[in-house]
Amino acid sequence: MNYKQLNEVFKQLRNIKLKKVSTNQSTDFYEEKTQGDEGERVDVYELGFDDLYLKITTVSDSYGNNESIDSIQFVKPIVKQVTDFEPVK
Repeated sequence: MNYKQLNEVFKQLRNIKLKKVSTNQSTDFYEEKTQGDEGERVDVYELGFDDLYLKITTVSDSYGNNESIDSIQFVKPIVKQVTDFEPVK
């Protein structure tokens, strides 16, 4: 891993312009939920080197309006083969 490149990416957080490649959000992220429940959104951004991506998990509170970052991780993509079956015609 090239830490110099990472440091350049994170040097000025305000000016970071990363390409979002994936987002997955719970259906009730912005809605009111049962006390203590949280909504979750996962965004994945391309860093542009070493096949390395940044995964940011954000949660919303039970009111559905206060968001906070829950975790930040460096991730690599994996490819999974999925077999599906359909009726014979």
